Amino acid sequence: MKDLWVNIDYDLIGNEFWYNTNIKGEYLLEFLEEYIRSKMGTGKDKSRVEKHDLYSIDIYLDLGGDIFSAKSNCGNRSLREGIVIGLVERLRKEDN
Repeated sequence: MKDLWVNIDYDLIGNEFWYNTNIKGEYLLEFLEEYIRSKMGTGKDKSRVEKHDLYSIDIYLDLGGDIFSAKSNCGNRSLREGIVIGLVERLRKEDN
């Protein structure tokens, strides 16, 4: 079961983010930061990056086991996590 989720779209050309989520706004930044922390130390991904103008990332959290899962059209975990970090940075700027 995927209890919490966020769907992220990133427009590479316009450097714009859109997202849809069932997470309350005040908790979204914390959710994304925890997702990034969960991916630290997983090693380098040598998979080929898929080139798109629009990247889509879906992140889910199963609260029963505190297990994150993600899918994307990035083709590479490093690119996926980099885009999520970009959204985190954008959200931090909006909070200030």
